[in-house]
Amino acid sequence: MRRPRIVMLLLAVALTAGSLVGCQTDPITGGRQFNMYSIDDDIRFGQDAMKEFLDFSRQQGWLPADPNMQEKCEEILSRVSRVSHLPDLPWRIYYTENPTPNAFCLPGGQIMIFAGIWKMIEGDEELAAVIAHEVTHACARHGTERLTTLMTTQMLLLAANIAAAASGEPGATRAMNAMNEMVRVLVPAYSRTQEFEADHWGMIYMAKAGYDPHAASRIWERAAQTDLIPFDIYADHPGHAERAASLNALLPEAMDYYNRALGGEDFAATAGPAWERKGEREENDYGKPVPGRVPQDIIRQFRFETGKIDTSNYYIDHETGRVTVVVANTTKKDIEEFTLNITFYDANGNVIYGVPHRETKDLDRGGQVQLAFRMPPGTRDVKFRVAKIKWD
Repeated sequence: MRRPRIVMLLLAVALTAGSLVGCQTDPITGGRQFNMYSIDDDIRFGQDAMKEFLDFSRQQGWLPADPNMQEKCEEILSRVSRVSHLPDLPWRIYYTENPTPNAFCLPGGQIMIFAGIWKMIEGDEELAAVIAHEVTHACARHGTERLTTLMTTQMLLLAANIAAAASGEPGATRAMNAMNEMVRVLVPAYSRTQEFEADHWGMIYMAKAGYDPHAASRIWERAAQTDLIPFDIYADHPGHAERAASLNALLPEAMDYYNRALGGEDFAATAGPAWERKGEREENDYGKPVPGRVPQDIIRQFRFETGKIDTSNYYIDHETGRVTVVVANTTKKDIEEFTLNITFYDANGNVIYGVPHRETKDLDRGGQVQLAFRMPPGTRDVKFRVAKIKWD
């Protein structure tokens, strides 16, 4: 009868530690993310830490660095972050003459590239792969997510060890040894999961920004040729060959985005603002349809391209602050559901806001549907794109 008591004791400790962790929405997947910090915390942590890194780099003589390389990094970051899930983070990138072959991203979008990275990569496309990988770490909030996990684990182990010692039960020590071993395995595995996520979305981001995604897999294929250490379950990062294989498996998806980007498609971000602004998103949900119709004299002038889901015809009413788009299905299939990505631009062509809208009503072949949306202040142009389709 003692063993159930031990199990319940350890479960209670785990639940107590878990209750201290905030549950938030993952900016990339939309799923739940255990993170006790806000995005404002990410930004503050990252900016404060980067100041220290910059001071240290100046002391070591690594700054100032090659201005041409700094400019190149800034250009790549601008293109990649624009198509990321959090384009409105205060992104900054720094190129230093540090000879270590490395790069890192601090929470909140603070990136540092070391000159020694050229020992591992070749050309601007591969530099874009590195930067896109780091951008993903910031968008997925891996820094504070990892910190939350480590802090929770430490609290759990400390409390559980104390509880086990106080219980005086013979099975408590064995149970705690098992838990310590479990944590030793699971915590590094969590880091590997983050790296795979950064590899995946980094490849998608660079493709959407117009960089050849083959560059990402080339880096790890070269690294695998000189990798003498086999993949280890306790390793913090995946093995080089494993990463190369994972990226190669993603190439078809990434190449689709890349080819569409080369064809002129604009993959402006659609995830909305990077952090909550005291209810602004709830009060002004620009992705929620509102009543609105296109005037008949305008709609008679619309022309729809055949064989596609045409979203090129829309009407902006600046007096009411609404835009109405006519979505026409000129394919030979019926649609059960589609996701419409909406991007609002100011007078200078800068992105004000991007948001997805999921439409679940049927859109039969040859049919049309009018959807009206509120516009953020300062909107001068809008672009619509169907991002996902569920055929009937």
